[in-house]
Amino acid sequence: RKPFRKLRLLSCILDSITGVRQNLVAGKIEQDVQLDQSKLKILLAEDSLVNQKVAVNQLANLGYSVDVAGNGKEVLEMLAHIRYDIILMDCQMPILDGYEASRRVRKLEVESKDNKAKIIIIALTANAMKEDRDRCLASGMDDYLSKPIRKEDLGNKLASWCEILAEREQQKQKALSDTNPSQSVTSEVDSSSEQDGSELEIDWQYLDEMSGRNAEFKQELLATFLESSLEHIEALKAAISQEIYVEVEREAHFIKGSSAAIGITGIAKIADQLESQSSNKQLPKNSLALLQQISNGIENIQRLVQDTGE
Repeated sequence: RKPFRKLRLLSCILDSITGVRQNLVAGKIEQDVQLDQSKLKILLAEDSLVNQKVAVNQLANLGYSVDVAGNGKEVLEMLAHIRYDIILMDCQMPILDGYEASRRVRKLEVESKDNKAKIIIIALTANAMKEDRDRCLASGMDDYLSKPIRKEDLGNKLASWCEILAEREQQKQKALSDTNPSQSVTSEVDSSSEQDGSELEIDWQYLDEMSGRNAEFKQELLATFLESSLEHIEALKAAISQEIYVEVEREAHFIKGSSAAIGITGIAKIADQLESQSSNKQLPKNSLALLQQISNGIENIQRLVQDTGE
């Protein structure tokens, strides 16, 4: 899953070569985020009582507590009162299935505009075909597990997402508390502008890690990012003006992915807003303003690269 860390890449390579799961990432995660497991809010959406009992028992053995919903309608009702971090979503349920429930969850997140991290939805599906997995992702789910679910697979999947959630929280806290000028890029923005500078947020620690703390390679990464982003920004502008949702989603996804890959979190967050809403066949009212924020961020990074190069 992009952006990936070195340990995760190594684990995947060893898995492929040996055919045996190495659990390198899981071992690291266990040390880093194990203390947060008790605070993690998980909702299991499953209509089969047998499957409910099996999953609840597996989760308890892995150190997680969980609430249970019997169908998608109950999921939405419970979300009205509790903010969950992860939903384990069965795809085939009565009243409201997992696909439609996921689409409605994403719609609620867009409408809420509360800037909270989106809920991780992991599909539980008996079908392992590519088209079934694609359908899960198209409905707004983030990941999937094939039934029958083994405890080891469930544990590794949750551990992986725990790491991602922990990193997101660290980035959020860092953005709130980090006032060191050397750790942020500032821009000369007109005080009358509506821009808040969020597009300039950069995780320098992550960028250092991705570049192997090599200053020359870091410059190369940023330059490559700038070069590849310009044409996609133009394509995104055209797609927004013509309201071609699938193109907006595609271009925003590219910008989000390339930004997140090297720690340019501000631009990635803005692009994510455009991608999320366009996937629901709509555009934010401020889509042009969001596009301008992305452009401003690109221009400031360009100045940063030029200044550093000199």
